[in-house]
Amino acid sequence: MGELDEPMCDFNAESLRCTRCGYLAKRLPTYRVCRTIPEMARKIASDTATKRVTVPPLKIGTAVANGLAAVGITKERVQAITGKDCGCAKRQNALDAAGAVVSGVVERGVNAALNAVLPHPVEQDDIAAIANSLHASPLTNEGLKQGPQVS
Repeated sequence: MGELDEPMCDFNAESLRCTRCGYLAKRLPTYRVCRTIPEMARKIASDTATKRVTVPPLKIGTAVANGLAAVGITKERVQAITGKDCGCAKRQNALDAAGAVVSGVVERGVNAALNAVLPHPVEQDDIAAIANSLHASPLTNEGLKQGPQVS
């Protein structure tokens, strides 16, 4: 089930608290996938268990700039000849950003293929340990609802 298919928190307007999971919003509107601490722990455990390959971001713009500089075409030389800014830095940043997107798509595809062939079982101990760390974390809003620890 994708994150878009999952239920969103249903906040009570007076208390700013989700009626299902108990999450306390700081303000409305707040859009959050509704998950209890054990559900969040299962999601985190399965996400960390299934990621196998990390693809570094491709620096396409930097590679092009270095290649052109190797044959003598630099930003400074182009600016000296034309008398105006060539826009190289903007193009380099755009190509680097596109390379990061491409590497993310490749990483997700490779990991999905590996997980289809070689699934990782998620251990119950891993889920319990993650749930306990989420209980202790101020980022989960758990201190306000005092949930029991998972054993």
